Amino acid sequence: MKIKKYLKFWKYPRLVDERETLIEERDSLKDHLKSLNQEKQEMIREKNALYERLGQLSLTIPELQEISPKLLDISVIKNKSRQFRVQLDAEKEKLAPDNFGWYPYNTLTCFEILELLLTGKNRFLLELISEKPIVDIGCADGDLAFFLESLGCKVQVVDYAPTNFNLMQGVKLLKTALSSSVEIHDVNLDSQFLLPEKSYSLVIFLGILYHLKNPYYALETLAKSANYCLISTRVTKFNAVSNAANRVDLSPIQLREF
Repeated sequence: MKIKKYLKFWKYPRLVDERETLIEERDSLKDHLKSLNQEKQEMIREKNALYERLGQLSLTIPELQEISPKLLDISVIKNKSRQFRVQLDAEKEKLAPDNFGWYPYNTLTCFEILELLLTGKNRFLLELISEKPIVDIGCADGDLAFFLESLGCKVQVVDYAPTNFNLMQGVKLLKTALSSSVEIHDVNLDSQFLLPEKSYSLVIFLGILYHLKNPYYALETLAKSANYCLISTRVTKFNAVSNAANRVDLSPIQLREF
């Protein structure tokens, strides 16, 4: 078959010339594409460097923080979350409900982790958020949602009362006490659930996935509904069964893509 092919080209010299020309054009296009990719990577590095510099400036020049919340570097957001936590703890202590207890863990510490993980433009977390709302799924007492609302975000919370620490009494009481506009939705995530909105700018999904009966359905639903999603979950503590030799503890290892 190959012999016939080459004979055909020798029979028609013009085809040989055209073939060589096409090969040269192809190689030239490959080189050009490689050059463009290199330029693109360099532009991405320069853009990320500019975002890093803007983040540093937002830390040292408070006036930048007042221009727009979207200019807040994740470090600034982290610091603001600490201040908000103090105010929220004081409010919870003042409310002191008799019929239930507050969720015992500080969900706002997620910003301590995000400061380490987010890079480049993603450090300006609020800039990723459009006019579409944010939804915090598995909200506990809603601390995270109320904090983001204080930064000017439109926020919804989704949880399931029978599995919530205090049957969602905490988030409802805080909403009233803070005169908040955060929307509260009671949704069973172990069902074939639908989110309250068709589209969100950001979904916060921290420490929930490994509790669900059908985590794949949950992830598919979020993928259809969100521009961005922040997820944390435990995959497994060890890489092998308990009696295996050289078993490795994986819990300190961070797995992320952002």
